[in-house]
Amino acid sequence: MAEVKPQKPAQLARNVFGISGELSQKEQVLQLRDRLKIFFREIGLRTTLGELHIDDRHFGEMAERATKNGAVGHYLPIDREKFVAILELAK
Repeated sequence: MAEVKPQKPAQLARNVFGISGELSQKEQVLQLRDRLKIFFREIGLRTTLGELHIDDRHFGEMAERATKNGAVGHYLPIDREKFVAILELAK
C-alpha cells in the first residue's frame, strides 16, 4: 500500500502518530508500519502469522477461498496472487 495508494495511511501516520509531513508519503507509511508494530507489541498482540503458529502450507488454499468470487477489497483490490504475497510478508 505504501507504493500503490499511500494517501490514507500517510494521513493516519501524520494525524495519529505525529509522523512528519516533510517525509514522502511512502516514507510516512513505512514509519507508520513500524510504529503500529511497536504499538501492537506493547499491548500484547502478535504481529506475525508465525507467532500464531500458522505456516505457509495452506497459503494457496487460504487465498483461493478468500478470492473465490474475485478480487477482494475496494481501496486496493487483492487477487489470489497478491493475497498469497501478503500472507508471505506476514509469516
